[in-house]
Amino acid sequence: MQDLQTIVELSHEFGTPEYVKGGGGNTSYKDESTLWVKPSGTTLAGLQEDTFVTLNRAKVNGLYDVETPEESHAREELVKNFMGEAVLTMPVAHPWKRHCTTFLKLSLWFTLMHSLSMA
Repeated sequence: MQDLQTIVELSHEFGTPEYVKGGGGNTSYKDESTLWVKPSGTTLAGLQEDTFVTLNRAKVNGLYDVETPEESHAREELVKNFMGEAVLTMPVAHPWKRHCTTFLKLSLWFTLMHSLSMA
């Protein structure tokens, strides 16, 4: 996909110490059906198309139709469950994959909220 490759190239360009300390930062891309998110622990300079976690946007957008609990723990659990159901692919070779299910879902929350607000 050309648009995703462009995001990868821009991530490489800006994921240098000249722009981002330690090559960290966030990158995401979306189309009508899918949201691609750079997982935590992956540097911008090391990002590849197959590194992205992909999410089903229809499932993610289901959060708009749900009554959100007032208690923060319950809200986090709700979002974590929605994120888990929305994940289409996760990088196989990612070093923290076996430890990341909860962390990934919670860390995607920030990217998700930003991406949804930009929809």
